[in-house]
Amino acid sequence: MSNILLIEPSYKNKYPPLGLMKISAYHKDLEDKVVFTKGKLKKEKKLNDNKKWDRIYITTLFTFEWDKTVKMIDYAKTLVDDKEKIFIGGIASTLMPKEIKRRTGIKPILRKLDENNKEAMERLGYDDKHIIDDYTPDYNIIETIEYDYPYKNAYFAFMTRGCGMNCDFCAVDTLEPDYEPYITIKEQIKDIDKKYGEKEDLLLMDNNVLISPKFEEIVNEIIELGYGEKEIYCESKTDKIKDGIVDFNQGLDANVLAKNKKRARLLGKLKIKPARIAFDHIGDKNTYIKAIKNCAKYGIKYFSNYMLYNADFVNAKGETYKADAPEDLYKRIRITMDLQEEINKNKPKKEETKIYSFPMKFIPLKNKDRSYIGTKWNKKFLRAIQVMLLPLHGIGGVSEEFFRKSFGETLKEFKRNIYMPESILMSRGKFLKRDAEDENRWQKRISKDRESYKKYLIYKEWIRLFEKIKESNLLEEFTEIIENNSFMHDKFLNIEIELVKKIYLFYLSPNQFLLLLRKLIILKQAEDIKLIYNYTFNNFNLYYNYILNYISALKGSYKKLNVFLEIFGEKAAKDIIITWVDNEFKNEKVLNNLKKAMYHIGENYINVDKFKALKRYIESGCLEEEDIKKTKKYMKKLDEEAITNILEENFEAFKDQLKTNNKNEAYYDQIDKEIEVLTTELGKQISLF
Repeated sequence: MSNILLIEPSYKNKYPPLGLMKISAYHKDLEDKVVFTKGKLKKEKKLNDNKKWDRIYITTLFTFEWDKTVKMIDYAKTLVDDKEKIFIGGIASTLMPKEIKRRTGIKPILRKLDENNKEAMERLGYDDKHIIDDYTPDYNIIETIEYDYPYKNAYFAFMTRGCGMNCDFCAVDTLEPDYEPYITIKEQIKDIDKKYGEKEDLLLMDNNVLISPKFEEIVNEIIELGYGEKEIYCESKTDKIKDGIVDFNQGLDANVLAKNKKRARLLGKLKIKPARIAFDHIGDKNTYIKAIKNCAKYGIKYFSNYMLYNADFVNAKGETYKADAPEDLYKRIRITMDLQEEINKNKPKKEETKIYSFPMKFIPLKNKDRSYIGTKWNKKFLRAIQVMLLPLHGIGGVSEEFFRKSFGETLKEFKRNIYMPESILMSRGKFLKRDAEDENRWQKRISKDRESYKKYLIYKEWIRLFEKIKESNLLEEFTEIIENNSFMHDKFLNIEIELVKKIYLFYLSPNQFLLLLRKLIILKQAEDIKLIYNYTFNNFNLYYNYILNYISALKGSYKKLNVFLEIFGEKAAKDIIITWVDNEFKNEKVLNNLKKAMYHIGENYINVDKFKALKRYIESGCLEEEDIKKTKKYMKKLDEEAITNILEENFEAFKDQLKTNNKNEAYYDQIDKEIEVLTTELGKQISLF
């Protein structure tokens, strides 16, 4: 009996590794011990006595998970006494076998059997008598790891192999170059039921099932397995009705469905949810619309359409497509929403068609990370799309209202939104007007939430500046400044136009803004300091308040606060005190920093110690409720004379209250002495106030 380790790297993915599941079935059939791990082995799965594994199989997925994949291969090499006992397969290793070999020293196992790879294929099993790809997958290994695949209670199978469309952005031509038009799965399903229990759904991994000349036979077999619509059961005389659905996960060809209504009618016989139909380019508009309509005509209610974006010129489906632009993505989702509305016109709600849109960022087949940027895109635009999709984890057009609020009510608004600072883009949901609200209800809602209303005003100010940028024909120059989605304070120094300088401030984090102020002070850039002061303090005070709130929450060094005081002076010092009181005296560290900062710049705008002492009075309980309200009022008014009077008048009461609060504590005598020291020191301070 051999010890066999199956490894899937620790990237996130929806579906279990079918190849490893089949390898597991093969080795268990030979009574080997099989362990499956996602990522590094947990302690309880390691072999005893530092033994080495007899064989390790590693699956690979997308090439952009390159780093995680090769790290896992390097890790596997520490678990065997000979790297020849490591077998690597899957998508990434098939697409980039030479790179894998060069980086790890291990030659991957390729699926296609040819003369160059025959020896390697024979090494996959113990001999060449067993075809591992024909084994029923071992579903038990899914339950042995902590990772929870979103899709696991399903039969995973292929009823066809290959595609034949040779699209530039697709790996199928390399992975499965030969098209197999029909693979029966009846016996495999029976075997799964017997060994692992019945599964709910049927997940078919076919890449282009619709072009199969045996498509009707495929549909009939799926119905026989129990995944047909209810009225079909009588016709097929099946005694098995499944509760689950059938999902052609890799998608259905819109070109076939648009031209061949019979195929759409056959699909309508299945409990398909959803029908996955791609809308990868705006040039496919008419084909896509016709395909959806044909399917809807035959009773399919749920659609999921993949939308590729960020692509360059590509050859696909026998055509050459131009590079797509951000507005093309918006138009495709808009077309989908309009199509959904058209199909559902006059339909009862329970009969309505739902079309879900999944925008998917294009990454070339052999890229080792996700950083690729298309010709008409940039980092800022790509990040904006990600932010728009965040609330629904990547699902784009779930509802008409969500689409409009997230992407934009109009194409013009969308093209503005992709320029918007991320902090504003992410917060819009809290203040944008909802469809169900009239003007009065909307104003009432956002005015109740003070922070949301502030964000709304910041949003409106950014829009005002952006529209001025466009009116002034500065958009191209502005795009060059923000396109890499990196907003560092040094960039400000290279901006020459005042309007662009103002709008750039909205992209800076509070920390970067303070670093900018420090740099301007060091460089003695008086004009820029004046511009920032006038705009953020006099013209748009909300920006000043935004930085003030950040400063008031700081618990680190006083140096950032020091820069803030140098620019905004006494008003800033007083505002920090007021904010501290408004926040119920949280973060006393900011007062200590304020004191240090004032000392550093040679100013004594306010006596911080008075406010700290008065906080002690309030916390001790020596003041009545009405006196506390009055005290806070004096503190917010910065009435130092009134504060001094309260400290003097209540000094003895404070001292007595401290003793009362601690009289039941152990070692009270020692505490009493410490109280005497504390209050004596405070008394001296009060006399100086």
